[in-house]
Amino acid sequence: MKARETKPTPEEEARRAAEERKSHGFASIVGQATIIQRLREFGTLYSGAGKTPAHVLLMGIEGSGRRAMARAFALEYCGKYTTAEARALGRTGDLMGILTNLGEGDALLVADIARMPKIAVEFLALALKEFAVDFVVDKGMFAKQVRFPLKRFTCIATAPSKAECPRELVEAFPLILSLQSYSQAELVNICERLAQQKGIAITTDAAVLVAEASAGTPHHIEVLVDRLAGLGRVTLSEEDVVQASAVLGLSTRTLGITPPHDVDMLSGTDFETVIARLLQSMGFHTEVTQASGDGGIDIVATLDRPLIGGRYLIQCKRFSPDKLVGAATVRDFYGALSADSAAVKGILITTSAFTSQARAFARDLPIELIDGQQLRGLLAHHGTSTQTQSKPRAPSTSLFE
Repeated sequence: MKARETKPTPEEEARRAAEERKSHGFASIVGQATIIQRLREFGTLYSGAGKTPAHVLLMGIEGSGRRAMARAFALEYCGKYTTAEARALGRTGDLMGILTNLGEGDALLVADIARMPKIAVEFLALALKEFAVDFVVDKGMFAKQVRFPLKRFTCIATAPSKAECPRELVEAFPLILSLQSYSQAELVNICERLAQQKGIAITTDAAVLVAEASAGTPHHIEVLVDRLAGLGRVTLSEEDVVQASAVLGLSTRTLGITPPHDVDMLSGTDFETVIARLLQSMGFHTEVTQASGDGGIDIVATLDRPLIGGRYLIQCKRFSPDKLVGAATVRDFYGALSADSAAVKGILITTSAFTSQARAFARDLPIELIDGQQLRGLLAHHGTSTQTQSKPRAPSTSLFE
């Protein structure tokens, strides 16, 4: 006879929730300090008033930790949470089933909302803005539309960028945040934590090698650590990691990771060529401008798609890692962007990083800043090679190639 399942007591549920917050809440996340602070302030604003937090959209490249951040916010400031893949919600009936099962104060985590099927976009937009859904009852001449109220919930969605999301959905998110790039120290820390979770130790030198092969994203580190854990070592040394690349056949090609130092070795012209190639892999038509008389614009890219299509202006800055792009550069770029009435957005891409003043200046402008870590992640995600015809690719120092 099958034993009857017992319902957990309120004390047991509270203990489980506390354990999950400890293991997956904000305290467990390495890096993203500014984003976590913004989310804490946002969540406290509502929880302090005894209200359910408004919706949050987290942007960043795949593997940057968007889902972990979404779950952490849900654990800290919401009740129970439900996860859903946007691309799997092709039937409004499935989405309605999820929405109507949410309780007051619960969270709905929607992964990659930019891939939401068109048929479900309007349905979800109404739910996010009005906390209600419309459905049709009866058939034929007796059919009528009925509005069904929902409990107030929090939607925490992820997307690569705001530009790729349907506009009616973007308008429903009061807080939209872009995840930042990770420093080398943060990537090493992430590697060490993941190894610890696998029950193995890893030396700092070995963790540095793994971090350098990660394309700047925690997900790639997780992939590498999972494979290295299969070696059965108690402690992973630098030599172990190097040997593992040959034993396991690990390489940047098989993992879809672009060698992290290649962009630093390119000339300015070749760097623009690689960026144009990346944009083409994302569906853009590109035109590299002449070296002079371009008004600070290196590439003109057009996207023939509804809602997010149009003319994009791109500026490329191949700087050394210790030279940051400042506010003056962003200000000049904005001047060139404003002079082109047909442009919908400007994108400034660098191999290094941006100063805090530069990011602050661009925050409320139609300008997206992509630093070196984000760029390497995009190159990896879209499988874009950094080899050009004008310059042979330099020998790779990447661990897994």
